Amino acid sequence: MRVLVIGCGSIGARRARLLAEMGHEVEGYDAAGIHVEELMDGTDVSSKASLDHMLKRNHAAALICTPPETHMSLALDCLRAGVRGLFIEKPLAVSTDGLDELVGVVAEAGAVSMVACNLRFDARLRDLDGVPIKSVTLRMGQDVKHWSPAHQPVNMILDSIHELDLAVSMLGPIGDIAGRSDTDSAFVEVTHLRGTSTIVLDRTTDPPIRTVTVHDGHKERVVNLWPPDPEMYCREMQHFLDCVEKGEATCNPIERAAETLRWALEVA
Repeated sequence: MRVLVIGCGSIGARRARLLAEMGHEVEGYDAAGIHVEELMDGTDVSSKASLDHMLKRNHAAALICTPPETHMSLALDCLRAGVRGLFIEKPLAVSTDGLDELVGVVAEAGAVSMVACNLRFDARLRDLDGVPIKSVTLRMGQDVKHWSPAHQPVNMILDSIHELDLAVSMLGPIGDIAGRSDTDSAFVEVTHLRGTSTIVLDRTTDPPIRTVTVHDGHKERVVNLWPPDPEMYCREMQHFLDCVEKGEATCNPIERAAETLRWALEVA
């Protein structure tokens, strides 16, 4: 499958290398004019001077791996150019401006879309299969900022929206949300269709932690998700590309991720 990676910084380069290892034809574009081939660590990736030119090359899918504030406009560019498989890094956006338009264009185009949700693909979560979860506490602490000096700081609940997404996947849609979040920490309590979740995030924690604690009404189970499962990115990409090939909905299409984003912005 021919795949275009837009944005070739750390995460874009990782995605491109992974796709090349999976046997796909990968092309890259970076608006900053970075030498894409050098970023890709020797994999078979080409670069062109113009994104418009790249979007005319009949890619089956495109990955948007740029700063969050650019995601929606680039997504619209891809869809209007005829790309029908669209993967966007988290968070989907940093505001709701233009969000309804994007959701509408995705639906009109009949595109297969997905917003990054790699925590769902961590193999260690299989230990929770079959557990009747009534509440979940997700904790993440990491002394790192996921943006470069040239990009605007991202609110913690948005930068680590994986946790909120995982809670939604476990307990269903959100009915209410309360708490606080800034660029360094967040404490959020959520009411879902099938239970409640608490999300605790801290960008100053060292050593890093990431845990999921679930309660079934009788006992507590803790799953440690640190260090990251290196294979979850591969499983996530395979899921997306399989859905593109079959024309099926992904586990986190743009319309669903947009709803999670709207709730996150209530406390951001």
